[in-house]
Amino acid sequence: MDDLKNIAIIFSFIAFFLFIGLSIFVTLLIQTLPPSEIQKMKSGSYIEVFNSARAGTVNNNGLPATLAALVAAQAQHESANFTSSVFQNSYNAFGYNYDPSSPYAVGSYEGFAVYNSLSDSVSELVDYIWRRVADGSFPSDLSTITDPLQYATLLKNAKPGAYYADSISNYANGISNYFWQDALPVSGSDVAANNTAGNHGDLSAVILLIGLGFGLYYLFR
Repeated sequence: MDDLKNIAIIFSFIAFFLFIGLSIFVTLLIQTLPPSEIQKMKSGSYIEVFNSARAGTVNNNGLPATLAALVAAQAQHESANFTSSVFQNSYNAFGYNYDPSSPYAVGSYEGFAVYNSLSDSVSELVDYIWRRVADGSFPSDLSTITDPLQYATLLKNAKPGAYYADSISNYANGISNYFWQDALPVSGSDVAANNTAGNHGDLSAVILLIGLGFGLYYLFR
């Protein structure tokens, strides 16, 4: 009987340390992600922008995955991660000025276009990008746009006029804060998967508590 008890104690210790080890591993794994990437993954608005950009509009095809991710990062930069007063009052994620001829804008707020939804704001920008392809400002193969500096430069040098007033370097850095090439999603389902992954920080705490509970249970029962 003593031998069985000793075996039970040994297995209790093994189970305890396995649970604790797993908890520590998951926690350390999450800590290696850049804060901006974790925030991006947790943002439902980021997912909506990315998916809308990939889907395209009634007038134009969707954007390649990398450019769609750049557009999503641009939206976060322009809208202060979807918290600016302009965005909160207009669904305008890109600082797009009001144009009465726009098929998407339904009004103006402080000179910026007002939309019925975030997806309408994305459609506005998608159509803008395709117009820049048509006038030669953007390359015909949009999949060749792959980094924030290149995208910011194209926007600044657009033929109708610069898209933004800031310097190219500042604007590119703003996009870079939310764009992480290594975690680039390639489809809407992948973005949803990344969104789940972004919540692992909370999950690791749950695993830690479960590990402690099971470990103590097996140790002292």
